[in-house]
Amino acid sequence: MGYITVAQLISKRKNRRKRVVPMGIKIGSMSIRFVSVIVISILALFYLAQSNQVATRGYLINELEQKQTQLVELNERLSVEAVRFQSLKNIKSNVSKLDLVPIDQIDYITKKGNMVVRP
Repeated sequence: MGYITVAQLISKRKNRRKRVVPMGIKIGSMSIRFVSVIVISILALFYLAQSNQVATRGYLINELEQKQTQLVELNERLSVEAVRFQSLKNIKSNVSKLDLVPIDQIDYITKKGNMVVRP
């Protein structure tokens, strides 16, 4: 603990009387407990804020992954549909080259017993 010396003049004397004033802060058990509670509370708040932020980001990542999965499935369906339309378009454009003719009437063949009968 440090001390400070204060000089006082006694009236009309040249002698100086010195007084010693202790300069120190007394820290008791209550002060230590109070500071400890404050520090622990601040650390707990930082921990809660951090865990909340991590949980929020986790939910956002999960939502984005679900959206990505949906978009990939949509892309696959559209690719299959595009290929199907292209194949129909190719057949229609190549009808004359392949010597195909349009069908007027459809005849179905049915099976009766061991023989096939035409209606």
